Formats: sequence, structure tokens, C-alpha cells
Amino acid sequence: MQAKQGGGLDDTLRDFWATRPRRPKAGRKVAGVATGIGQRYGIDPVLVRIAFVVATIAGGVGVLLYLVGWLLLPEEGDEVSALEGLAKRGRSSVSAVTTILLLIALLPASGAVFGPGGPSGWLVIALAAAGLYLLHQNRGAENRERYLATAASAPPAEAAPPATGPTPPAYPTGEFRGAYQAGAPAGARSPAHEPEAPPTWDPLGVAPFAWDLPEPAPVGPTEPPRRQSRVTLVTLGLALVAGGIAIAVASQVPAMTVSHVIGVVLGVLGLGMVFGSFLQGGRGLIPLAIPVGAAAVITSVLPLGAWPGAWHGIGDERFTPRTVAEAKAGDYRLSVGDLRVDLSELPLGAGEELRKEINVGLGNVRVLVPANAEVAATCSAKIGDITCLDQRNSGLRKSTRTHQEGSGGGKVVLDVRAGTGNVEVGRG
Repeated sequence: MQAKQGGGLDDTLRDFWATRPRRPKAGRKVAGVATGIGQRYGIDPVLVRIAFVVATIAGGVGVLLYLVGWLLLPEEGDEVSALEGLAKRGRSSVSAVTTILLLIALLPASGAVFGPGGPSGWLVIALAAAGLYLLHQNRGAENRERYLATAASAPPAEAAPPATGPTPPAYPTGEFRGAYQAGAPAGARSPAHEPEAPPTWDPLGVAPFAWDLPEPAPVGPTEPPRRQSRVTLVTLGLALVAGGIAIAVASQVPAMTVSHVIGVVLGVLGLGMVFGSFLQGGRGLIPLAIPVGAAAVITSVLPLGAWPGAWHGIGDERFTPRTVAEAKAGDYRLSVGDLRVDLSELPLGAGEELRKEINVGLGNVRVLVPANAEVAATCSAKIGDITCLDQRNSGLRKSTRTHQEGSGGGKVVLDVRAGTGNVEVGRG
């Protein structure tokens, strides 16, 4: 069966299933899904693991995909996968109990991906499926014959039966010497041509037949030196250029923050690792991408503001403005710590309005509003729980809007945010 590179969708799917990766027993970290994919297509398994981690961060899809791979990819030495083994379609080393537990684990993993929160889970799965399809289209011929699902290993060739009878030494001695003396068939060497036995005393080692020299090893063709990949250097240069352009744009566009600049650099490094997986290079980008990714996470949860950024302090803060002017002039932002803003005693008159942004990077924020005021609030948190008057929400990158009428105490418009922490807006 020949590899159908560049064929249609049906041909590619059939060929993928027939030559699907196998989970190896050696070199794996959990179940060998990432290692099996890397070995099947001749790419670094570390890049596959990074892809699973990124998919996990993107709404937990990585966990779901890994469980599916665990169920559908056979283990090395097995006839079928765990799921097929449960259906009695062949032998699998994964027990039925383990397979059932994996199927049960799919339920919460699927709920976390396809639950409320938008179509991000479907989008990541579509991207993963498209990436695997393109990977098989371009590198499906790598190690293909080893992974044919129906290929059986050829039995080893039978060894020739051992020779019977005594093996004559290099020179005739004992009974072999007697055979020569008794007579030999025509064409046999005469005793005059008999090899001479090595001397019993040879202090200088001059007898050639007493030398025990190894046979010279055959000289094979030398492999040409492997060409060094330039993926790392090219990608690093492009990342620096992209970062410089992003900094220039951020200095002119207030909405572009530090996290956006770092995200641009991280995106270029990620593309370089993807291309490097096809070109057998780019491993040097991994130690660069790890700290850049950590910086992207940190700056995304801390309110560093627009470029070049701003630090709003650390520690617990509490503000209780007594006048509307004081509340409007107040800067209610905090980088790390718990922030409490008490507006419950604010003397807001009828028709008077207060608009305020309140945010904390890492920590909790609580805001109290007057009991008789009209309130329009937007509450958001990247990671944490939200209680916005009568509305509640929790999870990753959640936002809630609410509006409540008042009884003649003016109007308060709030935009309350937290990077990592809880948001609470209530009446005093």
C-alpha cells in the first residue's frame, strides 16, 4: 500500500487510521500519546507536548484530546487500541477497567470544553484537527511502513543447523595429524605442507602463526555531515524585528499594552517551532519560548496599562471617599493585593452621576455603592469569581454586566476588573 501524499480527504483519513501512531513504552511521560505522534512523523515529541499544553490552557481542550489519543492509539506491541480492545476487536494491554475510567473522564473534560463560555473549545479542536491533517499530508511517509495497522512482523530467518563432528584446528594435531600420516585422498595436502605447530618458547613473539591479530573492520561509506538548521537564528531575528515594530506601534497606540508586545514575540517563536518541526530544527527556540510565555502570562494578569506600562503598587488598600469630587479624583488601581472601595456613604444627589474604573492585577476587589443609587456595573475577571450585585459568574476570562434602578440617589457607573482574583460589587 503506497502512501497517498496529497490525496483527497477520504484517502488521507484512511491512510492515517491504517498508519496511526503507537504509544511507545519507553520515553513517555504519561501514556505516550505525544511521544507516539512525534515518533510517527519524525518530529520532536517536546513540540507535541507543548501543543498539548497550549491546547489545555485554551479552555482545557488539551486534556480532552490527550484522553481521546489514549483511547484510540494502540500501545506498542498491541493489536488494537484500548477502545477497540474493550469492544473485543483484538488484543490490547490496557485493561477494561482502565478503558472505562478513561471514558468516564471524558465526561468532565468534554463539559469543561463545550460548556458555557463561547465557541473557543470547538475552535481549538478544529485547529488541532487541521494541524494533524496537514502534518499527515506533509510527513505521512515518515516511518510509514513501521506503522501499518495490519502489517505483521516477518518471522526471523531460520539459522543454519550447527555442523556436527569435531572442528579441525588451524594446524593438524592429534588425530588429525594421524589422519594425514595414515594417508589422504587425492588432492589432499601432504604432510610436507602441514602447518607447523607454534613453538612452546617464543620470547620475542616472532612466530607469525602465534600472533592473535583482530580482523580489520570493514570501512563503510562515511555519512556526510548533517546540515545545520537555520530555523532558530531566522526565527530569533524575525521575533526581534516583530518585537521592535510592536514597541513602535505601542508607543503611538494607547490600547496596545506590554502583554500585546510580548504576545507578538511569542507568536513568532511559536510559528518558528511549528516550521522547525517540519524542517528538523528549531529546538533552540524552546528555552527562549518558555520565559517569554511566562512573561506573557504575568503581564496579562497584572494591570500594567498601556506601553510603557505602569505599576500601581502592592499591598492591601481601602478607599472611602466622602465627596463626589474626591471619588472622581481618586485612582483606584492596585497591582498586587486586595482592594476595597467604599462608596456607600457618598452624597450623590438626584441627577448626579459618577463614572469610575477600578481594577486590581493579582488579588480581590470589592466595591460598595450607595443603597439608593442607580447602578450600572461591568465586572470582569481573567481568572476568578464574579459577584456583580445580583449577577454571578466564574471561570476564565468572564465578564458580567448588570443594571439596577435606584430611588433618587444619583447614578453610579462602574467598570471593575481583576486579573487573577475575585470581583464583588454590592450595596452598602
